[in-house]
Amino acid sequence: MKTIIKATRIEMTPVIRSRIDTVLARLEKFAGKTDPDAVTCAIEVGTITKHHRKGKVYRAEINVFVGRKSIRATAAGESVIAALHEAQEEIERRLLKAKKKAVSVKHREGVAMKRMRRGARE
Repeated sequence: MKTIIKATRIEMTPVIRSRIDTVLARLEKFAGKTDPDAVTCAIEVGTITKHHRKGKVYRAEINVFVGRKSIRATAAGESVIAALHEAQEEIERRLLKAKKKAVSVKHREGVAMKRMRRGARE
């Protein structure tokens, strides 16, 4: 999987970098058996504004590109790690939904083909 990591208005610390590596490791399993070069993951972390100091001022954005499809999740939090964790949960939920939908479509196509063959015999 190709990765693009960007820090906006913050310094990339080793703690943030290790958390991003953990997120990437978890997203690797969702890539499945597809070509590793066909999957790209872009992660951006940073602050929303320069002015505010309290509240949800940090944000994380994860974009996963598989072929022509793109799946995106954004989250805001009181720390970079919290925002990254929320975005990771959201992207995993969306990836599972896309996977289930693809399997469902494949099964429906199979059922339709089976019905067509049965109709041809009768």
